[in-house]
Amino acid sequence: MSQTDPYSPPQSSLGGITPSEQHAIDNGVLRYSGIWQRIGAALIDFVIVLPLLAMDFFFGSESRYFQLYMLVPIQMATLFLHIYMVVKFGGTPGKLLMGLRIAQLDGAAVTVKHAVLRYGVLWALGLVISILTINAALGMTDAEFLSLSYLERTAAVGARVPFMTPLTILMNVWIWGGVISALATHNRRALHDFVAGTVVLRK
Repeated sequence: MSQTDPYSPPQSSLGGITPSEQHAIDNGVLRYSGIWQRIGAALIDFVIVLPLLAMDFFFGSESRYFQLYMLVPIQMATLFLHIYMVVKFGGTPGKLLMGLRIAQLDGAAVTVKHAVLRYGVLWALGLVISILTINAALGMTDAEFLSLSYLERTAAVGARVPFMTPLTILMNVWIWGGVISALATHNRRALHDFVAGTVVLRK
């Protein structure tokens, strides 16, 4: 059993494994997250990135180059949330607010490799769809693009994107397959947890 100094300052739970968590790991006790906690964390993360998505609704109709301009900021924001914060603090803002921590199977803190593997499939699919969508929008004339409403423009651009249907199916299979996997396994591991060798714990 690990020994801790009772006079040492308390370790922040955001910075890694606390002494109490290490004690639980040393004693073979890992408290796995519940499915509703994970859904709640995902909703919080969605609310956090919602302003970026709203910008497309309010400003996307001004120029067919808008999504091109936003590509890098959106990718940087998502990588910050799902890679940097996971490695640095143990989870996305949603997971931290819900009292959850992403860990290796033995409870140890995740590395950059774990975080990249965990988010890599969804990030790659999203990036491919974004690039193809931008290319489709740039293939339209300004007159055609600017004459359409938001829903009409979304449909028109989507119809021009090659492989949109199989890519959308793949993304839905990955997302909903992860939900089913988390429901079916005792330790609530989604597909990306199996790929990365991770588990989500209650702190």
